[in-house]
Amino acid sequence: MKISELTGTLLDYWVQICDGWEHLGAIGTYIENDAWKPYCKSGANDWWRGPVEGVVCGPCEGYPLNYSTFWQYSGPLIEKYGIEIWFNGERWVAKFREWRIPAIQDLLDSKSLEGETHLIAVCRCIVASKYGDEVPDE
Repeated sequence: MKISELTGTLLDYWVQICDGWEHLGAIGTYIENDAWKPYCKSGANDWWRGPVEGVVCGPCEGYPLNYSTFWQYSGPLIEKYGIEIWFNGERWVAKFREWRIPAIQDLLDSKSLEGETHLIAVCRCIVASKYGDEVPDE
């Protein structure tokens, strides 16, 4: 799927992946004493492994986070990844500051991503830095 078309939960999913999370999917169990699988009292079975948090139940913990709609999640990523944001008169645009990430400079030299909101543009920019123009079908 084209990154320029990503919105909502699907966009949030890919931002979370780019921020170091691994989506483990359905690895849990409803049986509390099954020592081999994570257990969720609510019966949810969509698991994530965070870079610091370890394995967590996605539905119970609210993953993927709402990066594309809540500043509290995407705001820190703007600073972390050094992203510039501006309004071009019609849409919001986001682009990496070239001096922040020299290892991916070739990809970012002329790439800027647009969105209906500043947070959508930021999220698309983050995902494009890892995947280029499209994300894999998953």
